[in-house]
Amino acid sequence: MFITFYDLRAAMKARSEMSEEKLNGRRLDVHYAIPKTKRDEDDENHGTVFVALDDSKDGVIDPAELRALVEGWGLAVRDVRAARGSQARFVECWDLRHSEQLVREKSGVDYRGGKLKFKHAHLRPR
Repeated sequence: MFITFYDLRAAMKARSEMSEEKLNGRRLDVHYAIPKTKRDEDDENHGTVFVALDDSKDGVIDPAELRALVEGWGLAVRDVRAARGSQARFVECWDLRHSEQLVREKSGVDYRGGKLKFKHAHLRPR
């Protein structure tokens, strides 16, 4: 049986709660995976979005401000962390649909005199 969860919190809760359940006397072995769509690339990290700041004098993205901005749009943020070797950030969303919404609808918003650019993060360098 497969059940699709787009919100990672729900998937983790279901896994935790169902792991001790039995079916026909056998303990369930529960796993979860990120749902795929036709346009998916093998290396896309669907819950994580890469965020860069274009056309700004300092190019600095404050993690607390970025979290507040994204959560202010009603999107659930799991983590905001620095991209290695740059001023860019990664935003990890609890709900995969929220990361998709950031990329599709929010790229180009004004921030500190520049424009935030959101795009899907990748699991391996390109």
